[in-house]
Amino acid sequence: MHAIRNMLSRCASMHWLCACSLAVIAAIALPGCGESDSSSASANANPVGTWKMDVASTKAAMQARLKAEQDNGKMTEAEAGMMANMLDAMLAQMDITIQFKADGTVAATASLPGETKADTKTGTWTAKGNELNIKLEGQGAEGSTGRIAGDLLILVKDKDSPPITFKRS
Repeated sequence: MHAIRNMLSRCASMHWLCACSLAVIAAIALPGCGESDSSSASANANPVGTWKMDVASTKAAMQARLKAEQDNGKMTEAEAGMMANMLDAMLAQMDITIQFKADGTVAATASLPGETKADTKTGTWTAKGNELNIKLEGQGAEGSTGRIAGDLLILVKDKDSPPITFKRS
């Protein structure tokens, strides 16, 4: 029951965890998420433009996290199943868009389950090669990190958050 409460607590704080760099739950960083891949640093590494959350990729990363939590004994199979069902329902109702502007500003807009209107946070971004650092209002000094690989943007809030994947739109 303690594990469920912890996961539900993580889900409750998900509003800006998701919307801003947007991570939803879990505990172990996905391999390669923060690694630099110079072969993917190209003209597409420029984040300027609009990006929408890729539900299928994000769901797969979160399911992998739940499996890792189960494999590490941090939750039972039943708890992982309940969380997977909750994630499916939440992701089906989420719409997260990030717009990067050439002047170094960013706006993240999220329509989330249970919310009557979309919420937008603004901030700044910097890039070095295909690596990004994003700082949104209310997010804290560390912000979020990410990388661009072609037309995919993979963002991570911190080492305890699963990645959220976006596609250039």
